[in-house]
Amino acid sequence: MLVGLGLDYGDISLRALKSIKNTDFIYFEKYTSTISDKYIQFLKDEVGHDIVQINRSDLEEKSSALVKKAVNSIVALLVPGDPLVATTHHILIESAYKAGVAVEVYHSSSILSAAIGESGLDIYKFGPTTTIPFWKDNYKPISFIDTINKNVVNGNHTMVLMDYDQSTGATVQLSEAIERLLFSEKERGYKIFNERRIMAMFDIGKPTCSITMASTAELLDVYAKAVKRGMLTIIVPGKMSFAEEELSSRFLQDVRK
Repeated sequence: MLVGLGLDYGDISLRALKSIKNTDFIYFEKYTSTISDKYIQFLKDEVGHDIVQINRSDLEEKSSALVKKAVNSIVALLVPGDPLVATTHHILIESAYKAGVAVEVYHSSSILSAAIGESGLDIYKFGPTTTIPFWKDNYKPISFIDTINKNVVNGNHTMVLMDYDQSTGATVQLSEAIERLLFSEKERGYKIFNERRIMAMFDIGKPTCSITMASTAELLDVYAKAVKRGMLTIIVPGKMSFAEEELSSRFLQDVRK
């Protein structure tokens, strides 16, 4: 079974929690997003036995071993957010079906639906989502800017996710994200961020959630210099209706105050 853990501690559904108590093996992954140690300990206490962390290779190159174990045992994989958002989990389901293993899915909250809902923007006006990756000296991909530009040209909004490194727990921070957005925009010759306000959304789905809508210059000048604020998601609005402008206006503020 694939079990979504949602966006914060305790977001697992009661139905899912009841089901994993009857499993033989429980694993969790956090290479797609973070899961707090407190959350995992809570689940261990609830189910009464150990929960083992597995890494990306266990779900990709070595996924056959996990599927093989599920042939004669009940295996649960706990996933941050919703389990069917990441392509890796779809591939795992396909492998299970081919091996004759039945799969149950327990959905939960996802950054995709939560961030859009919190933004006040129309879900039907969002174009494709993109991700800002980590850059290295010899690896600086900028294809994310093409997705944003295409959405803007079409009048659509864009959700921009940040890359996450499971081994270090690091994510792309706001200063890095904005610098890469502006660099990539210049490289491609686009005109996206001149006067456009974007949404910087931190810790969506958690009590520490905060959202600010401001220009890239304002965000880079103040927020980018602040202490790390948590998991970041950026929304680049396209053409907004009157209702969208009204609903999102509560996030507008002078960030220099």
